[in-house]
Amino acid sequence: MPELKMNFLNFLHFIILLSNIALIIYLSVKNEKSLLNTSCIVIIFCFCLWDFSMIFTHNPAVPENIARLFYNIASIGWICFSAVFLWLACIFCEKTKILKTKLFYLLLFSLPLLLINRQFAGFLVTGYIKQYYGWAMVWGNTFWSYLFFFYLFFFMGIGFYFIFSFWKSTEDTVKRNQAKIIFNTSLIPLVIGTITDIVLPELGIYVVPNIASMVAFIWTLGIVYAMAKHQFLKITPATAASNIVSTMAEALILLDEAGKIVDVNSAAKELLGYQRDELRGQSFALVLPEDFRKTFLKGLAEGRSLKSCDTRFITKHSKNISINLSVSPLKDSFAHVVGFVVVATDITEHKRTEESLRASEARYQTYLEVTGQIGWTTPPDGLVADMPAWRKYTGQTPEEVKGWGWLNAIHPDDRKRTTEAWNKAVATKSTFETEYRIRRNDGIYRYFLDRGIPSVLEDGSVHEWVGTCIDITERKQAEEALRTEREFSNSLINTAQAIILVLDTKGCIVTFNPYMEQVSGYRLQEVQGKDWFETFIPEEIRPRTRELFLKAIGDIQTKGNVNAIIAKDGHKPQTEWYDKTLKKDDGSVYGLLSIGQDITERKRIDEILRENEAKYKLLVENLPQMIFFKDRNSVYASCNKNYARAMKIKADEIKGKNDYDFYPKELAEKYRADDKRIMEFGQTEDFEEKYIQDGQEGFSHTVKTPARDEQGNVIGVLGISWDITERKRMEEALVKSEHKFRVFFESSRDAIMTLEPPSWKFTSGNSSTIKMFMAKNEADFICHEPWVLSPERQPDGRASGEKAKEMIETAMRVGSNFFEWTHKRLNGEEFPATVLLTRAVLAEKTILQATVRDNTERKKMEEEIQRRLSELEVFYKASIGREERILELKKRIAGLEEKLKGI
Repeated sequence: MPELKMNFLNFLHFIILLSNIALIIYLSVKNEKSLLNTSCIVIIFCFCLWDFSMIFTHNPAVPENIARLFYNIASIGWICFSAVFLWLACIFCEKTKILKTKLFYLLLFSLPLLLINRQFAGFLVTGYIKQYYGWAMVWGNTFWSYLFFFYLFFFMGIGFYFIFSFWKSTEDTVKRNQAKIIFNTSLIPLVIGTITDIVLPELGIYVVPNIASMVAFIWTLGIVYAMAKHQFLKITPATAASNIVSTMAEALILLDEAGKIVDVNSAAKELLGYQRDELRGQSFALVLPEDFRKTFLKGLAEGRSLKSCDTRFITKHSKNISINLSVSPLKDSFAHVVGFVVVATDITEHKRTEESLRASEARYQTYLEVTGQIGWTTPPDGLVADMPAWRKYTGQTPEEVKGWGWLNAIHPDDRKRTTEAWNKAVATKSTFETEYRIRRNDGIYRYFLDRGIPSVLEDGSVHEWVGTCIDITERKQAEEALRTEREFSNSLINTAQAIILVLDTKGCIVTFNPYMEQVSGYRLQEVQGKDWFETFIPEEIRPRTRELFLKAIGDIQTKGNVNAIIAKDGHKPQTEWYDKTLKKDDGSVYGLLSIGQDITERKRIDEILRENEAKYKLLVENLPQMIFFKDRNSVYASCNKNYARAMKIKADEIKGKNDYDFYPKELAEKYRADDKRIMEFGQTEDFEEKYIQDGQEGFSHTVKTPARDEQGNVIGVLGISWDITERKRMEEALVKSEHKFRVFFESSRDAIMTLEPPSWKFTSGNSSTIKMFMAKNEADFICHEPWVLSPERQPDGRASGEKAKEMIETAMRVGSNFFEWTHKRLNGEEFPATVLLTRAVLAEKTILQATVRDNTERKKMEEEIQRRLSELEVFYKASIGREERILELKKRIAGLEEKLKGI
């Protein structure tokens, strides 16, 4: 720092600084506990900071950066003194309501602190110009500099207004003189300082030094002089008496011995509405009501005092005011009455309060009756004397409610807790509050909140206990429902196998559920409050993900968005999101709820399925068979090229079409009925059907099987069809060759039997039946119940007896029932069969006819077909050798003919 060369301005600032410090010491010694003294010390301290800094800024040898530093230090003084002056003015003018308001202090000091911060940041004084006397400051053309000017003049203006009004209105001579001195000595430096430190720099005139801190010393001297000269720093008996009389809330009236008014205080003037001069010399009877005048004047004549008499005053405007009146005679040294002191207290509000209390008590009782509350009172010891409202609600008698008898109307489970709470409240004289169930006079228990407080006297003793019981049954029920709902919600969130995430409007993590911890590897406490996108979203997709978040926060619903998240161990599970905006009652958004599902495994499986679909589509399209798929409504969903070629369309054109589009109505209805039956019973069926193509008769073999999804639900029908014309011709040849042998067989190769309700035992059976079940004869067969000729359980795991009864009931209800069944011969051998149950009427009896076909060979054939369907590639290879199989079939037919000839 360069050497500080003392010039006249420096020296003057230094002398003023020392003088201000001396005045601070003087005020502190005189009465450091006075709030007014404290405010004076604070404002002088502001001037001290200002003068100290100006010692350095009014020096041409100081560099600009040093001048800037000390101007910033000085700003603490020249910014704060306006607020401190307003504080001083409020204290001096006794603005007690303002001084007791916390908001006043917040407004008083927050703005100066803000402006000091802006000065240090360079927004008030924005430049410095070097002059002969040192550095002059340049005000900035900014919002903050104009805000400072407004603050300075606004706060100073309010302070001047308070002091000037107090000067003109106070009747206290001492305070009036003090206000006059403070007002004049503060106005002069404010005007001069404003010109030199604000007006001239704003006009670009910097040759005149900033001397506001110097002229402020006039202000400081004026404040201290006013306080010292007029004894404001200490209290004397005279000033104390004067202040007590002037500040009394009660009306004080001095009367001479004849009852004429000598003087009144301010409270009396305000109460009566007269000016002091209007009352002086008037008879006191002027303000008394006619019915009280004679009694009062008689008491004055006899020199008697009057203690706390309730009466009325008649004001200037003939208004009656209720007062409490006391009169004391003034006596000289010889005990002669020379006058009277009248003290009157306005009790209008007290009277009004008493009336309000009576009305309030009536309203209270009405309120209790309307709201169903039970009001009660007890003596100080807490033992009930009587509780009428309680008795009315519970049905107890006066004798039953006395002492602790009222407790018998409370639910037994709540009595102990209630007793303990009441004893504790009585012992500690504290508030009693508890919840319990009260038995109503009809025997129903309802929840109540009981709250009682002690009425405490001035000596600390309890006068009585007062309380109410409030019916909270509905609230308790609502709380229980809410608690149950909350527990359910928490349980759902904590056990859900989905991510449940809540973000605030900035995208920071508020909370997430345990499943998210499992997926991500992070504990909630590790990342709570952190930015979701920076923590979990890969960098390459953050912009797009943030954009989706902003849409969701803007109440634009988003769902089905898929993105990866970064787990703690670095792997990136794929997640599908569904978002919901969270709103307050006023409609404002406070966050976002996101439900996420980890679809990493699903995406992997989808990829595998796509690969398999492509592979199997290639395989299916190269099979010689015709393949098609229908949905649950028998509407075509897809087919291979061979089937489309047969339908004379393209493969992609079949979707959405049905059998009516390709076949006659009767045939289409048959196909749809077949589809319905297959889907309903969930069993595979095969059909051999005739067709005419190019004028030639042919046959096809179609296998239809129910198609199922991953959960086993039937979603449609899958069909495979191939031409069997050649095979049918071979079978026809075989039938012809077998005709000669039909005479050797009974009319039916199937076992045919009858069953009758209610026992559903067999009543007959043909020869094929006897043979099929290896019975000795028909009598040997019908003596067995149907479920005996079956294993204990069917292939689906169900008990044969239970399932057989179900099949019988279906046939009786529908008319027929066709199903597969596993039977057991009498020798214990099991075999598969198909069963057709047909309802019939015989001799006015409803019976069931059962046709059983041993399906052992057919089952083997179906298993072969199913194996071929599940292994299409093997099936394809096997189909290539069709001609060889036909030759093999011919050989087998020839062999069968030979065997038949030998039978």
